Amino acid sequence: MGEEVYICEIIEWINDNLSRFEIVKKETSSSELNWENEEITFLRYWIYSHHIYSNEKRRNMAQLSNNLDLHGFILPGKPGIICLEGKQKDVQEFYAHIRR
Repeated sequence: MGEEVYICEIIEWINDNLSRFEIVKKETSSSELNWENEEITFLRYWIYSHHIYSNEKRRNMAQLSNNLDLHGFILPGKPGIICLEGKQKDVQEFYAHIRR
C-alpha cells in the first residue's frame, strides 16, 4: 500500500518538472532514413566442425566476427562448435570465409 504513494509522488514530480527537460529532435540525414526503411534479417548459425584446436584460427575467427559485428562463441575441441548471430549478410560472409 505504501508503494502506491511513492509512485504517485514520482508521477507528480515528473509532471511538475517536465518543462525543465528540453527534448531535442535529432536531424537525420537521407542515408539514415534509407537505412531505417531497409528490412534487416538476423540469423543464428550453429556450425559443427570435426575439430577446432588451432589458437591462431580461433583468433582469426574472433577478429573476423568483431569486424562483421557478430556475436557468439567458439567451443574448441572435438567436435568444435561455433555459434554466431547477427545480420544475415554478415553471418553468411563469415561462414563463406571460414569454409575456405
